[in-house]
Amino acid sequence: MRWAALAVQHALRERKLIRLLPGHGYVAGAPGPPPEPVRPPVPEQVVHVAAVLVRKIRCGQIAPHARIATIPELVREYGISKRTAWDVLLVLRCRGYAYEIKHKGTRATTFDKWPPVDTSLEEPGPPPNHVRETRRRRPRLTLAPEVSRNRSHDGLDDDEHGHRNEARS
Repeated sequence: MRWAALAVQHALRERKLIRLLPGHGYVAGAPGPPPEPVRPPVPEQVVHVAAVLVRKIRCGQIAPHARIATIPELVREYGISKRTAWDVLLVLRCRGYAYEIKHKGTRATTFDKWPPVDTSLEEPGPPPNHVRETRRRRPRLTLAPEVSRNRSHDGLDDDEHGHRNEARS
């Protein structure tokens, strides 16, 4: 079933009836300039919703140790996907504005655990000297033990082509 769906998707892409919009998935439509997206890309949505919640935490609308929001509440209130809502809560936890209690949700932390005011909610990029590791396994090169060109332990000599000849005494 999955292969059939992928084949249909491939055929539609070849005919230029669908195209990929980053952060939005595949969009149907005639070839030409891409339509203006209705919603911003997912990373921008995450930062925006997280910033709104951080403002609520900092001004006291969400009290320390109070539940911030559930994923379904974030989906309804901000019109984001479940995955985006999960990412929002993850950003709040990673930045120190929230913590999670198992089966009780994500809760706001106390002010002493908050990062400085000017701390960005955006994901920091890799450092400039970062080299991405490849996932391919590189073959290991091993050196073969060097065999003596003179007499070997079996009484045979190697010539310049690597052939074994009987040793002459």
